[in-house]
Amino acid sequence: DNLEAWLAIQKANFYSLRTTREDNAKAKDLAKKAIDLDPNYIDGYLALADSLMAEARWGWSKSPRESMKQAKELVSKALEIDETDWLVHNHIGNLYLIERNYDEALVAYKRAVELGPNVAVTNFRLARCLVFLGQPEEALPFLNEAKRLNPHFPWVYYPIMARIYFHTGRYEEALAECEGMREICERGDCWMYFPHLYYTMVYEKSGQHEKAQYHMKKVLKENPRFNLESRRKASLFKNKEDTDREMDALRKAGAPEQPPPK
Repeated sequence: DNLEAWLAIQKANFYSLRTTREDNAKAKDLAKKAIDLDPNYIDGYLALADSLMAEARWGWSKSPRESMKQAKELVSKALEIDETDWLVHNHIGNLYLIERNYDEALVAYKRAVELGPNVAVTNFRLARCLVFLGQPEEALPFLNEAKRLNPHFPWVYYPIMARIYFHTGRYEEALAECEGMREICERGDCWMYFPHLYYTMVYEKSGQHEKAQYHMKKVLKENPRFNLESRRKASLFKNKEDTDREMDALRKAGAPEQPPPK
């Protein structure tokens, strides 16, 4: 085992979770460093694949198709090293989900849980997939299990919890998840854009229009190029009505349809 490679991946994972273009670039460089240090380190290939998938999904790549092609090659390399590694199957699921191959994604995530039933992230990823498949109630037990396995879970759990409650009309519980997201992001673990985005959706849907407008202004301050066209394009929901539910709430709160002129 190479300690320096392991440390590089811990840093890469931190930056990757922040989900900004700049932090993703840092994560990408650190993943490449880990691979150079240890060419047989599975986590290095998968971390690099993560950064490439993020580039493709969020429009940070000059060629999203090429980024996805490279991500697939890296995940295939990791699978060659160890086909029984739960993290590899999690990433296979990630690839399929980004490509909207929902059945294959679900199979991969379930396989990851089979291989790592007591690993928080396998349960989290399966829950996330079920949310995008339009099955929020079915997702909840897996997300609760993930939180039990990792009581100090990262901020990315909060948006999924908020979405589960948002799409099932449990708005007070959704707001509580937004509050948890805000608190952890204020510590610097994530971009404040995210809690404001989810506050906007939940407040608008629960009839608190002025509060929704307030948070939409915060969204646009954090991310001046935010727009519904790009948001819809990045949506991973299988069912159009789920995407529409979120877009309608954001639109009513004042979200622009198109990006501003460059």
